[in-house]
Formats: sequence, structure tokens, C-alpha cells
Amino acid sequence: MQGVMLGQLNTLKHDIENDLIFNLEKQTIGSVVADFLSLAKVSIEEKNKDVAAVLASAAIEDALKRYALLNGLEISEKKMDEVVNAIKSVGLLKGPQASLLSAYVKTRNKAFHAEWDNLETPEVKSLISFTEEFILKNLS
Repeated sequence: MQGVMLGQLNTLKHDIENDLIFNLEKQTIGSVVADFLSLAKVSIEEKNKDVAAVLASAAIEDALKRYALLNGLEISEKKMDEVVNAIKSVGLLKGPQASLLSAYVKTRNKAFHAEWDNLETPEVKSLISFTEEFILKNLS
């Protein structure tokens, strides 16, 4: 019995020392958010831009919040623009990626406030593509 427990503890120690537990958490998060994106892609292909916009907006907001938490940022009850600013302030987002996210905050607001006439299909497709890239780079 002691040998089994010692083996399990050694395995756990190895996983912690090699950052495997953190990587598993990132992969699980990325997978959940990717499901939203898959549905958004199907929706946009079926000409349902409004549905796609809501799903993609939820995906990017969730991905950003999880990314912030994984990097030790305190973002509880913060709005998406505040989360983006928190991530930018510690240098985790720079250059074009940071600028695009500011635009996607507006896209998210239009989607979540049902401003359908103000949403354009290319804008939603761009959000989907950006979110996919963000997940691949930061949460997988």
C-alpha cells in the first residue's frame, strides 16, 4: 500500500514540477471555448450572423477571462474592456492583437445588446478567426 501511495505522490510531484497540471487546465479551457467557436462557425456558414456573433463574443470574453486568471490577474466581476485593459497592462497583449481586441469589445457589446443592424458578417467572421488564433496561442 505504501509503495502505491509513494508512486502516486512521485507522479504528482513530477507533473507539478513539469507544469503538466497547468497545461491540462489550459487545454481543457481551450477545448470548452472551442466548442462555442465551432457552433459560431456553423452559424455563420448557415447565414445566422447574429447567433454566430453571440457565440463568438461569449467565446472571446470567456477565453480572455480564463487567460487573465491563468496569469494571476484579479478580474472577478470585470467587464470585457476592463479584462482587456488588465491583460494589456501587464504586457500579455501587445500591438495589433491589443488593438483588435478593443474593436471586438464593441462587437461583443453589439451582439449582447441585440444591435443586429449594427453587426456585419465580415466583423463576426474576423472575431471568430481571432478567437481561434487566441485560443491556439494562449489556451492550448
